[in-house]
Amino acid sequence: MLQEPSDVIDAAVFSSEILAPTEVLVKYLREKKFNKFSEIAKFLKRNQNTIQTTYKNAQTKYPKNITFRTSNINIPLSLFSTNKLTVFESLIKYLREKNNMTNNEIAKLLNRSNKTIWTVYERTKNKK
Repeated sequence: MLQEPSDVIDAAVFSSEILAPTEVLVKYLREKKFNKFSEIAKFLKRNQNTIQTTYKNAQTKYPKNITFRTSNINIPLSLFSTNKLTVFESLIKYLREKNNMTNNEIAKLLNRSNKTIWTVYERTKNKK
């Protein structure tokens, strides 16, 4: 059964040094929210084969269940159900514009460099 759009994910989940943001999201959803790849695909409005491949890649890199960090910064899962921006772009745009966080704050939270955060955020502005 699909979850309510009000469901949230802690932003710190995306701080993995091993997995890409999309891999983290799919792994999180598979381990914490949904039983079927088809449900994840429908929720994220993505192709089911893409979701399965992403999960398989995440499992290859990190086969055990992730112990997800917490930060008390909640991101609505519905944010990721668009194809206009990547998972990482959506996350950074949300943190910048809705949480009023600086690039430096986001970089520390997500365990990334300031330059990476700046680059990704600039890319989101060009996609408008």
